[in-house]
Amino acid sequence: MLTRWFCVLFLVIAVVLTAGAAIADPPSGDVVISANTSWPEGTYQLESLTVNSGVTLTIAGGSTVNVSGTVLVTGASTILLQGKNTTAQVAGQWQGTGVTINAGSITVDAGSKISADGQGYAAGAGPGAPQNHRCSSIGWSCTLNPVFPSRSQS
Repeated sequence: MLTRWFCVLFLVIAVVLTAGAAIADPPSGDVVISANTSWPEGTYQLESLTVNSGVTLTIAGGSTVNVSGTVLVTGASTILLQGKNTTAQVAGQWQGTGVTINAGSITVDAGSKISADGQGYAAGAGPGAPQNHRCSSIGWSCTLNPVFPSRSQS
């Protein structure tokens, strides 16, 4: 019985360490993604990047992916570029950011895509959102009073 618990504990530790190693050791060289994969925020230096087999590579907002060769998205696959700081201000400023991909070339086959759909500022947030508004629950009316910067004339 003790041996069985030891083996289970060893497997749990091994899985945790393996999962942690994937984050601590970012991909490099020629990278092929053929299973759904998420990359945390970071800077990635690659020789080439291929996403295939109908899977999604999700890249966290704030990341930069530098590919000296080709990015190839094929086989009904997706690269999803996420947003960061999209729901509230940071240090009193709107600082939303996405993902930057620098590549020698990019090829996206028919049926595949590189997407940032739905990754911008949340509804009602961001620099274009109304800053001051009053809404009435009676009669479904709402008056928006956007705040515009003042202009001085000389």
